Amino acid sequence: MTTTRSRDSSGYDVYLEYDDVKVGFRLAQSEMGLAWSRGLQPMLAEEQRTSGTFDYQQVPAEVDVPLGFDNWAGGCGVAELSTLTSTTVGYNYSQYVDASYGDRLYLSPAFNQLYKTAASSTTIDAAPTFMAENSLGTYVCAGRYLYKYDTSNDQFDEVDDLGSGNAFTGPVREFNGKLYAPAGDDVDYEVSSDGTTWAASAATDDNAVFFTARGRTSTTPQFWKIDSSGNIKSATAPDGSGSTWSAAVPVGHTSETVNGLLTADDKIWIFKKEGVWFFDGTNVNDFWTGGRQMLRDSNGKNPLLWVDGFIYVPYGDRLMQIDPQNETFTLLYPTNGMLGNTELNGAITAIAGDADWIYLAQKNASGNTYLIKINPYRTVHTWNYQGSNDCNALLVTGAGAIADSNPSVLAGYGSTIGSYINPRAGMRPQDDENYVYTTSTGVIVGPKLNVGAKLFKKFLSAGRVLGASMTAAATAVLRYEIDEASPETIVTADDDGESFAVFTNEVEFNQIRYNMQMTTGSESTSPIVNSIVLNTILNPPRRKSWTFSVTVNSGVILSGGGRASMSGNYLETFLFGGVQKRVTLYDRRGDRTYVGRIINVNGRIMQPMSDGDLEVFDVMFYEIADTTSGDVAIYNRDAYNVGKVYA
Repeated sequence: MTTTRSRDSSGYDVYLEYDDVKVGFRLAQSEMGLAWSRGLQPMLAEEQRTSGTFDYQQVPAEVDVPLGFDNWAGGCGVAELSTLTSTTVGYNYSQYVDASYGDRLYLSPAFNQLYKTAASSTTIDAAPTFMAENSLGTYVCAGRYLYKYDTSNDQFDEVDDLGSGNAFTGPVREFNGKLYAPAGDDVDYEVSSDGTTWAASAATDDNAVFFTARGRTSTTPQFWKIDSSGNIKSATAPDGSGSTWSAAVPVGHTSETVNGLLTADDKIWIFKKEGVWFFDGTNVNDFWTGGRQMLRDSNGKNPLLWVDGFIYVPYGDRLMQIDPQNETFTLLYPTNGMLGNTELNGAITAIAGDADWIYLAQKNASGNTYLIKINPYRTVHTWNYQGSNDCNALLVTGAGAIADSNPSVLAGYGSTIGSYINPRAGMRPQDDENYVYTTSTGVIVGPKLNVGAKLFKKFLSAGRVLGASMTAAATAVLRYEIDEASPETIVTADDDGESFAVFTNEVEFNQIRYNMQMTTGSESTSPIVNSIVLNTILNPPRRKSWTFSVTVNSGVILSGGGRASMSGNYLETFLFGGVQKRVTLYDRRGDRTYVGRIINVNGRIMQPMSDGDLEVFDVMFYEIADTTSGDVAIYNRDAYNVGKVYA
């Protein structure tokens, strides 16, 4: 360090330097000797608690920083959090774990495979593509085949076959007591009066890709169809018993791909791979063509008119929410915070809904399919997991449609089909004896946590699980992941109440997250997790502090004799001026310097003297930079230096 000006650089006990000026001070005497002490700065700043009730944040942080998770109602997609509060906290993702009940975790419902012939476990002949429930039954289109669920035999009966090379192109629709199944531009659509016996339409112009019904503005309802080029037509007797189809109204470019059709707010909504249009009965309106900038094969497929009156439809791996009345839209899911989550991004391949939830099937970049529950007014949850099995069709059915007393979610599962039982109205899974849990190992992964300081090290001291319905065969295994390492087990909960383990070894981390495994040996029971806690200890960098008292007056007597040439006023001004500066402290040992701040200067003794008042000032000094070592020349340690001044 270069010193441009120096005064009285010998015979002092301690030196302070700022603005290239180095000044020595004599230490005051105490009962034990010189008033000089060293220690450590406080580890943490004093916190102000505002909460009126006790929570994890009330634990003194110097002792323990509990990372607690008592509620998962915040939903999935939270990959990283800097800090935790006592409010609802979400999670990253889950596989076979259902967190949608908020204050507890269950294993997800089991997949119940359904067959074409239940007695022989014969599967259906192709992967499901469309599903529908109407007054005549529950129907599944799978390539060239049409199936109706047989409640008496718990199987899907094949009720129609279009023949080799053909396929149903949209879901079954009901109109005026009859069912219609579209089969594309080159094959007659199929018609049924009873839902079991099907035949090709006898109408003229009897080709269609999708159907929908509209009729609020007239006493005569209308049935609408669209072809692959985007031409829409209407009829009042599409079975061929009456009027023919109307003249075509073209929608968009003929080269664009039609992927969906439905009616909302008395408008016909047309979903193409390239965008969205609607027809109000008079004009075709170009609603949104953003699909051209985010082309996906799934764009516009399986549009859902939900109970809130909005349309939900996928575009560009996002779920679009359309307000058909105000003619506005929002890209709803994934949220911006989820966009970097590799588990929860990908093509939305199927949509369904009930009164409380919208169900999505999403296939990520790794080829794994998640079944997701979303309520746009609450949250999003990874409800179930299908691994590498594609799901291109979903349907929520009422009680009795699939399961005798419970609503169900019907789902494609690769080339097969099955269902997941939901609890009856007003019940949680544990309350419903009909509920069936998966026996696959469930996993829920929490967000990465850095306790507000990613760079600083922390220690993991313990882990805790609070749960119920735990047995040796129904367990919850709390694991942790630190930084980028693989999961390590903390404790296995196999009994009700609290299970915990304390670390005797040092587990150090920058970031940490929980990884909970849940298992059961019986479909009738699930371990229930009510709380997860990771007990951590902060380990921020510690810096030194000094408390010392200096004497200030004119002609200070130096350690070897003689007097300093500096005035008391100068010493006082220099001392107080340092509180606004970056100050270097020269240690009494003479071989180290410390850069820091003068935190406080407090006068405590004043003694009148003939050459001016003698004052004692208590000084608190905090280190703010790393220690530097070196040879510091201080010439006040032997008789040779008595009374000498070295510039």
